[in-house]
Order: sequence, then C-alpha cells, then structure tokens
Amino acid sequence: SPLGRELKRQMQAALRAKLTEEMQKMCTFQPKVNPSGRRDPTPVRSKYRDVTPQRERSGERSEAVQEALALQECTFKPRVNP
Repeated sequence: SPLGRELKRQMQAALRAKLTEEMQKMCTFQPKVNPSGRRDPTPVRSKYRDVTPQRERSGERSEAVQEALALQECTFKPRVNP
C-alpha cells in the first residue's frame, strides 16, 4: 500500500539521520586547517629534496658512516648453512 511504503521511507530516513548523528558524535578528529584558505607558496617537493642531515653537509661523519668504515676492516665472514 502507498501509505505503508511512505511510512517505511520515513522510518528509514529517521534511522539514517540518527545513525549519522551518532557517527558524528564518535568522530572527534578536527583537522587543523589554514583559516584563510591560502596555501604555502613553497612547492612540497622542494621541502624534501635535500634530505642530507645538516651535520653531514658540514663535513662531520655520521655514526652510520663511521660504523661502516670500521666494519670494512673486519675480514671474518662465517659460513652459514641455509
């Protein structure tokens, strides 16, 4: 009957609205956005292009480089069965 269908649609709409309201209560994440809507003019790629740490650029050797150099002197290579 047309009245039954309309009642069913109304109930579904009410359930959807209630479900949406419950989901909104559960979703607490609020992203931090720029209120002016302006973007940073610096291209993203340029921010990540130079990934070398400052101390390596200044001529100091990093711990990883020093460890690799120290291990070059090690000549023992054990045989491991697969």
